[in-house]
Amino acid sequence: MSSMRWIAASVFLLACVSHLNSLGGDFHYDDQHSLVENPHVRDPGAIVAYFSDPATFSGEAAMAMYRPLVVLSYALTYALAGYSPWPYLLFNMLVHALVAMLVTLLVADRTGQVVLGWWTGALFAVHPINAQVVNYISSRSESLAIMGVLAAVYWLGRGARGWGVAAYVLALMSKSVAVVGWPLLLLWDRGRSVRAHWWPLAATTALYVAVIIANQFLIRSLAQDVRSYGVQLYTQTKAFAYYLYLLSMPVRLSVEHPLVESHAPGEAAVLASGLLLASLVYLAVKNRSNAAAVGLGMALLGLAIPFFVPLNVLVNEHRTYLACFGLLFAITGSLRAGRPALAWAGAIALCALVVLGWQRNAVWEDEYTLWSAAARQVPNAFRVQSNLGLALYERGELAAAHQALSRALELNPRYARSWSNMGLVSEGLGHYGAAESAYKTALDLRPDLAGLRANLGRLYLGNGRYGEAIAALEQALALDPRSAAARTNLGLAHQRAGRLDLAVAAYRRALATGGASGELYNNLGLAYQDLGRLDEAEAALAKAVAMSAGDADAAINLKVLQLRRAGLESVALFEEMTGAFPQRAALWRSLASEYAARGRLDAAIAACRRVIALDPTDQQARANLDALLQKQRGQEVISD
Repeated sequence: MSSMRWIAASVFLLACVSHLNSLGGDFHYDDQHSLVENPHVRDPGAIVAYFSDPATFSGEAAMAMYRPLVVLSYALTYALAGYSPWPYLLFNMLVHALVAMLVTLLVADRTGQVVLGWWTGALFAVHPINAQVVNYISSRSESLAIMGVLAAVYWLGRGARGWGVAAYVLALMSKSVAVVGWPLLLLWDRGRSVRAHWWPLAATTALYVAVIIANQFLIRSLAQDVRSYGVQLYTQTKAFAYYLYLLSMPVRLSVEHPLVESHAPGEAAVLASGLLLASLVYLAVKNRSNAAAVGLGMALLGLAIPFFVPLNVLVNEHRTYLACFGLLFAITGSLRAGRPALAWAGAIALCALVVLGWQRNAVWEDEYTLWSAAARQVPNAFRVQSNLGLALYERGELAAAHQALSRALELNPRYARSWSNMGLVSEGLGHYGAAESAYKTALDLRPDLAGLRANLGRLYLGNGRYGEAIAALEQALALDPRSAAARTNLGLAHQRAGRLDLAVAAYRRALATGGASGELYNNLGLAYQDLGRLDEAEAALAKAVAMSAGDADAAINLKVLQLRRAGLESVALFEEMTGAFPQRAALWRSLASEYAARGRLDAAIAACRRVIALDPTDQQARANLDALLQKQRGQEVISD
C-alpha cells in the first residue's frame, strides 16, 4: 500500500511538472463572462445561490448553467488572489494531477499490476489533448466532474459507499457530463456484485435531473435551437472518428477544429465513421470482460453527452477527457507488463507526449497566441476570426483587428459576438457611426445579451448622448441587474448630465453588487464633491487611491479636494498641482484657464503651450492659444 501511494504520487508530480509553463497563461474566451465579468463570483453573499440559481454561473443571464462547484471554486480563488490568472491555472493543474493519480489507482486496482497503473496514469497526465483542461480555466468543469466520477468508482469499488456517493454528488455539481458515473461503475466493476453500489448513484442521478428541471437549466438547454437532431447525429458520428484521430495523433490540436456539419447519412465521412463506431460498439459488447472492450466502452460513455445533446461548438478537446482514459486503458490493459521492448516504446511515447504537451501549453499563453495558432490551422472558421479580431483589438492592432472581423462576418454574418467585437474596433478607430450600427446588429441577433446593450450605452456616453446612454444602460440592467460595469456607466451618464443624486444612487448600487473599483470610487467622490458633500467625497477618493495603484487620476482629484478644503486659492492650487504632476495636461489646462480669467495672458499662453506639448492632438488648447495670442496682440496695440 505504501509503494502504491508513492507510485500515485509520482504520477501526480509528473502531471504538475509537465504543465508548469501553463502558469504563465491568461483568461480565455468564456472565462470573461463566467469569471472575470461575473459579479456573483465577487459576492460572498451569493454562495448559497450558486446551488440553486444557474444564473450565478455567468455575468450574462443568457449564459446560465448549473455548475455550482465551479462557481464556488472561482469565488474562493478570487477571495484569495483576485483576478491574477496563475492561481486559477494552478487549481486546474492540481485537479488534473489528482485525476491522473485516480487513473493510476483504478488501473492498478483492476489489473493487479502497479506498473500498468503507472503507465496509464503517466500517459494520461501528459497527453497534449488534456492541455485544455489545465490551460482553459472554464474547462475545469470537465476535470472536476471526471475527478468526482472516478473517485466515486474508486471508493465504491472498495465498499466505501458514503465517500463514493459524496464524490459523485460533487461531480454532478461540476458538470452534467458526470451523469455517466453510474453506468461507468457497471462497466468498470468487472462482474462484481455492484447492485449495492450502483443504485445510490442511479438515485442520485435521478435527484440531480429533478433539480435541473426545477431550476429550468435542463429545460432551457434542451430548448436551444442549435441544429436539427438529424444533423447532430450525422455530425457527431463523424466527430467520434475525429476524436479518435486527435487522441492517437495529437499533433494538430486547436481551440477550433475544421469539422463541419453533415446534413445527410449518405455522406462518405458519415458512412465510414458510422461503420467504425458500430464496429467498436459491437466489439465492446461482445468482449465486455476484457480491458480493450472496457476501455472502448469508457470512450463511448465519455463522448455520449455531446453525441446526443446539440452543443454550439461541434468539437472540443476537453470533451475527450474520460475517453482519453478509456482508450489508454484499452491499450495498456491489454499488454503484459515486464517486456523491455514495451517499456522502451512507452518511454519514447511518454517523452514525445511531454514535448507536444509543453508546446501546446505555450499556445495558451494569451488570447492572441491561442487564436493566431487556430487561424493558421482553421483560417475559414468564423469563430476563430472573430476571437482573433478581439485579441488584436486588445493588443491595439486596430487595422488588423478590423480585417479579421470583416473576414469573420463574411463567413457568418449572423454571429452576434463578431458584430459586438466589430463595434469595439470601430470605436477604437473613431468610426462611431459604424460602431453604433455594429452594436445594433448584434442586438438584433441576440437581444437577450445585456453586455451588448451595455456596450451601446457606453458608446453613447462617450459621444455625449447622455439620454440615449441612460436608456441603453437601463435596458442592460433590466436584463442583468447585477452588472457593475453597466451600473457604473449609468452613474457616469447621470453625472455628466448633471443628475448628481441619480449618479450617486447608481454608484452605490454598483458597490452593493460587488462592483467596487478605483474608477467607481473616483467617480463617486467627484459626484459627492459637486453635491457639496465633501467628507464623503474625500473618503470615496481616498478609497479610489487605495484601489488604483499606478493611476494618478484619483490621487490628483483627492489632492485638489484637500487643497480646496484647506482654503488654497485656485491659481496657487493648480500651480502646486502642476508642480506635483507636471505630465498631466488636464492640470495645465485648468491652470491656463485660471490665469486667463485673471488677465495673466503671458502665464496663460505658456500654460497652453505646455498643454499642446503634452497632448499635440488637443485642438481646443490650440484654439485657446490662438485666442490668447490675439488678445495679447490687441493689448499691445492699445498700449502703443
